[in-house]
Formats: sequence, structure tokens, C-alpha cells
Amino acid sequence: YADLSQLKQLFKNSESGKLSEREMENRVKYAIGFGITQLRLNMGVLDDLAEVMTRDGSVTDCIVAIESSKNLQGMSVAHYEERRKERITNDVVLFEKILLGIVGGNKKKRKQILDLQGDDPFYAALTAAAIFFIWASNGGLSLH
Repeated sequence: YADLSQLKQLFKNSESGKLSEREMENRVKYAIGFGITQLRLNMGVLDDLAEVMTRDGSVTDCIVAIESSKNLQGMSVAHYEERRKERITNDVVLFEKILLGIVGGNKKKRKQILDLQGDDPFYAALTAAAIFFIWASNGGLSLH
């Protein structure tokens, strides 16, 4: 919200300070859409940007990463996105595999043991809460 407020103040102080609230919103939406489109067309740059953001880089660091990226993949977006998903999936630790219900090392052997769809996550959470309630009402964890 603070960034949006600063941007609106910048619009008001600019030469075209006569912009209405709707025109400001339209310019912001266009800029966001254009930025996302450019990042999708250059998926390698998105990876470099993600690395900087995981290191809690500043806005300046993000801009430098975008401008100096040598990884300009973008012609075959579908194939590149599959490689990215595979790399990210391989980085999943054991706890995340158990939590997500992924079993198996490679893509062909991997099967998902939990297939939660629709209202299933709600029912799973409700069941976990009921089990915890029963456990807690029967004494739970005793420290004596």
C-alpha cells in the first residue's frame, strides 16, 4: 500500500498532475501487466530476479539483476517452464515432500499420495482440528 501511495504522489507531482484517480489506476495496471508480460517472455530473467529476491535484495539489486541478466530464455516458454518446474521440484526437502505427498525421485516414477481437490483441504483441516481437540480434551501433553 505504501508503494502505491508513493506512486500516486509521484503522479500528482508530475507535469501531468491533472490525472484523475481512474487514469492513475489504469496506468498502474498497464505497467504491472506490461512488466509481467516482459518477464514471461524472458523467463531466464525471471529466474535471476527470483534469486535476488530470495536473498532479500533491494529494489536497486532487482533492477541490476534484470538489466545485467545474460539468461534470455523466452522463445520456447512452455519447454523452459517445464525445466523450471522440474528444477524447483527437485529442490524440495524431505519435509516438504511428506507435506505435499510427493513420493518418488524422478518425474515418471513420482506419484502423489494425497490428491486434495475441491473441499478436500477443508475436510482434512477439520479432521485434524477434531483430532487435536480430542487429544487436548483427554489431557493432551502432560508436563508433570
